[in-house]
Amino acid sequence: MNESLYEIGHGPADLAKTAEMITEEGEFVVKTFVREAVIEEYDRDNILPKDEGHAASISMLLEHDFPTTTYVQPFDEMVRIIPEKRETVVSHLAQEISLIEKRKRKRRPEDEASFIAALEIIAANVVRCCTRQRPIQGFRYSRKFASYSKKYVYCVHVLKPKTLLKVIGLLGELGLLVLETGYRILATGESKQSTFSPTERLIETLSSLAVSAADTYSEPAVRPVLILKDSKKNLVEYDPEADGIREHIGELRRYNDLLKKQDLYLAVSDREMIEIQSTPEKDGTARPPIDFSKISLYRVFNNSSWTQGGRHFGGWWQSAVPAKYRQRIMINGEPTVELDFASFLGRAIYHSMKLECPHDPYEVPSIFEAAKSQGIPRETIRSAVKDMMVKLINAKPNRSPGFKDAILPAGMTKKEACRLIYEYHEPIRGAFQSGIGYKISYAESQICEHVLSRAFSSSFVLPVFDSYIGPARWKGWLRQTMVDGYRKYLGGIPVIAEK
Repeated sequence: MNESLYEIGHGPADLAKTAEMITEEGEFVVKTFVREAVIEEYDRDNILPKDEGHAASISMLLEHDFPTTTYVQPFDEMVRIIPEKRETVVSHLAQEISLIEKRKRKRRPEDEASFIAALEIIAANVVRCCTRQRPIQGFRYSRKFASYSKKYVYCVHVLKPKTLLKVIGLLGELGLLVLETGYRILATGESKQSTFSPTERLIETLSSLAVSAADTYSEPAVRPVLILKDSKKNLVEYDPEADGIREHIGELRRYNDLLKKQDLYLAVSDREMIEIQSTPEKDGTARPPIDFSKISLYRVFNNSSWTQGGRHFGGWWQSAVPAKYRQRIMINGEPTVELDFASFLGRAIYHSMKLECPHDPYEVPSIFEAAKSQGIPRETIRSAVKDMMVKLINAKPNRSPGFKDAILPAGMTKKEACRLIYEYHEPIRGAFQSGIGYKISYAESQICEHVLSRAFSSSFVLPVFDSYIGPARWKGWLRQTMVDGYRKYLGGIPVIAEK
């Protein structure tokens, strides 16, 4: 081990300086202290002590020998070098490797592509993090194939592990990297992941090729079209090839491919665009800028279940554009119409229970009569009752929904309003505070999948949760498709309104 590349200092004063550098850089410090002679007595990837005496000896060695220090960070598979510099860097490193590799035949095309990718990504990591002005960096990486072959849904591995490990080894033989193989001692619990660090020679070589951190970029990981979250909103891994899941993925990818071929735009003036951006969200928060590059949808499922949630998100037209301006959306140069499932949540609960629904489930007579006598506009009180019902339906058992912004007739408490809502909706009383909301959202998302699966270029459709935007001349087709989807997943007859 070339300690001059790692060593920062051994004395108390030097260690204090090291601690300050850690704070400033926000990076990790790892001690490297294992003698090669000791490592050779054990399996390098899974060190098993020969007896308790050996384990005790190793523990003492780890505590007292060779306390050298280096900064390390995870090896980043997604970092790249810009095309203008990539060829120069890869060609130079490949030429150096050819001097010691002595291959008898050319690599297969796919292996050559993986070889080039490995060279580029290793060089990009070094260029981004290691300069003559900063301490030598180390990079943690796994030598286990299983770490790379496992299918991670939210982070796709882009390198063949065999090729990556081969290239790291060859660069080590050339003296361009310093390698330290990881270990694990089962008896003591001590472990260390494998690392590689660039030598001064590699840093000088990359510098001479005029490539710097400014010439690197991060390639975003492939976003899955299905996202599964647990009850705490954490991402949950899943098998994208499982029955049912594969079909959901296929349908949405087909739609996204078609979506990218459409000509979508918002026909508004500069003054109107300023008005759109200055219009706050319903909750009073600032509206985010419209990002017209967002033309790929994904679905989010909840509570670690494929039958809860599932709504479609990701389109620029869904939340960044106020409702009154959505009618200005043009699809392939054609004016559009937006059709909406009226009173969807309340109606859907009745129909899912095979019950007949009131014409407008949010129009609770006793509350509306009190509001009318006090001159409160119908839409104002309807919006308040709708908000209360939605919160009551989505609330968990024994949890207070919270109605701090509810506008009710003077003299009517929120508790009294809840009682009147319960009385009016006695047939579905069991749905309130039952957590059924996510299950209804799933039915809504399946209706959406039904509608989108029938979209084609001339009658393309954009979803806005429980409403749909499509070419005005195809309004009849869109209405019937929505009705068909609703009846398929909820039964009953929906009420569809034009916004």
